[in-house]
Amino acid sequence: MKVDVKIKSLITALLFLAPFVLNAQTLEDAQKAYNAAVTANNEGNLPEAIAQFNVCLEACDYLVEEQEDETAEELQMTVQGVVPKLYLQLGSDQLQNQQITEGLENIYKAKEAGNKFGDKETVEKANKVIPQVHYKLAAQFYKEEKLDEAIAECDKAIAADADYTNAYYIKAAILKKKEDAAFKTVALEGIAACKRSNDTKNEQKIVDLGYKSFLKKGVDAKGASKYDEAISNLNSALEFSPNDATAFYLLASIYSALGKNADAIAAGQKAIEFETGGDEAKAKIYMIIAESQAKKGDNVAACAAYKKAAVGQYAESANYQIVHVLKCQ
Repeated sequence: MKVDVKIKSLITALLFLAPFVLNAQTLEDAQKAYNAAVTANNEGNLPEAIAQFNVCLEACDYLVEEQEDETAEELQMTVQGVVPKLYLQLGSDQLQNQQITEGLENIYKAKEAGNKFGDKETVEKANKVIPQVHYKLAAQFYKEEKLDEAIAECDKAIAADADYTNAYYIKAAILKKKEDAAFKTVALEGIAACKRSNDTKNEQKIVDLGYKSFLKKGVDAKGASKYDEAISNLNSALEFSPNDATAFYLLASIYSALGKNADAIAAGQKAIEFETGGDEAKAKIYMIIAESQAKKGDNVAACAAYKKAAVGQYAESANYQIVHVLKCQ
């Protein structure tokens, strides 16, 4: 059967217009959804209230954009001021009821809606809650030995707040435990975050974590005569504790063993500068400085160093060098 050309054209036109007809919204639709939302909110049904407010917003958006309806615009602005706060309230209630996944999702929606509608107060509140929740999840995963999951939650906390120092500490502790090469970078980033936020407690915890870890590796490598590895680790320890006499003393002894006398003397002088243990503690450092000075052929400097080393258990060895080897004046 042949279809009339005019009828065919009409059908085509109706098909083309159908989506617009179906999507068309009226002010009555918007007001109906608004009233339903208010009722749900008064009854404490926040999910339904949010859903109806969003239906209202969809209708208002259409009316404002397509018809420039001023009444719809006023209603739109009213609802925009409410929705972010409702998401925040719903998320907070869910978190208190240990509905962590749902609660966190709604806190993120509160932030998104707050940014969209210019609700700075809600955004600020959401920004405080989000890293806290991710940190608590990270701590729980850490206790359960789910280390990768814990790191993922730390990263989310840090993404939400670049200065959330608790997350840096846990992440650094996990990476140290995993012997991950990223440990040093994360630990130093954590220290920088602590300085920015004046968090001296976490700063010291991260400093201790990094310093002790690399110092131990340095000592172990030195004991195994892996001198390059030892030097690298001791220098890393000094990045966490720049005024550490122990690390400088160990470096001085390694450089002396390698015949790098100038480096041994420089490291030894730093060790002396930061050593607080008294004359005998400094004497063992002066012994290395004196030996290195003597190897360099600077007997005057070597004699001066040996005289300072002639204390306690080092006195006999130092005096022997002074009297019988260098014959110091």
